[in-house]
Amino acid sequence: MRGWYDDPADPARERYWNGRGWTQRVRRKAEAIRRPHPVPVTPQVPGPAPLPAASPESAAPVAPVGAPGAPAVTNPASNVAPTTALAYPALSPVATVTSVPLASWGRRVGGCVIDYFIIAALVTLSLIVVPGLGDRLIEQSRTWISAALEASLAGSTDPVPLPAGLTSLMQQIVLLRAGLVLVYSIAFLGTWGATPGMRLVGLRVIPAPPAERVAATVPKTVSAEVASQPLPWNRTIWRSLAWVMLDTGLSIFAFLQIFSLLMPLWHPRRQTIHDLIGQTLVIHTRTPAQPRSEKAS
Repeated sequence: MRGWYDDPADPARERYWNGRGWTQRVRRKAEAIRRPHPVPVTPQVPGPAPLPAASPESAAPVAPVGAPGAPAVTNPASNVAPTTALAYPALSPVATVTSVPLASWGRRVGGCVIDYFIIAALVTLSLIVVPGLGDRLIEQSRTWISAALEASLAGSTDPVPLPAGLTSLMQQIVLLRAGLVLVYSIAFLGTWGATPGMRLVGLRVIPAPPAERVAATVPKTVSAEVASQPLPWNRTIWRSLAWVMLDTGLSIFAFLQIFSLLMPLWHPRRQTIHDLIGQTLVIHTRTPAQPRSEKAS
């Protein structure tokens, strides 16, 4: 701190310290008493013996006690131990994700169920929004149910065929649902790499790498580099078309849909039929894969 301090070369004088070293400005202590100047208050600490008088030119700059850059003074009469620097614990290194696990069967089923509920809500909304579609469906359904009840009360065991109008409406609803599923799948897989149901359970679709790039050990994993690959649009479209075909098909397609849903239980890369057609994999992106030794600990 700048100010007037005892001159190391002459105890009867004061010399001005400019913050970096002693200057040539000196004054007598009596002058300082007549014209007081505010100086920092420093504790009186016994120091070394006074230095012999020397000219200011030959005296080496010595910082006053309490000034910045001044050497520390040890007080032998004090019993206070010197303050030691606090030791802070070293920061642990940030864990690097090196592998990502493939999606489990349970998570895939959970995401699929959520998507089905969302699509069902969209179909219901479409029946309300499209003019006359919902009203015609209700009217045709009532007509068929009434005919079936009358035949049952009359003792007839023959099934009542669906009216032509109701059959046509049901076909329209099937096509409407297929279109919604196709747009739903392409839009979300192409932009997010996952449908809303998949995102809610922490899944994402990636392009399938060669078989040798999928870990053969359990749990099945892929490298972080493979997991970061975006899903190309051509694979998105093929996968979505396969999903629509299995979702809206009848007879043999219904059997294939159940078979496809169970495939991840035994397939080496946990793929379904639409994964194989679209050449895709489904990964679990919420938590990095860990070796079994780390999990056990």
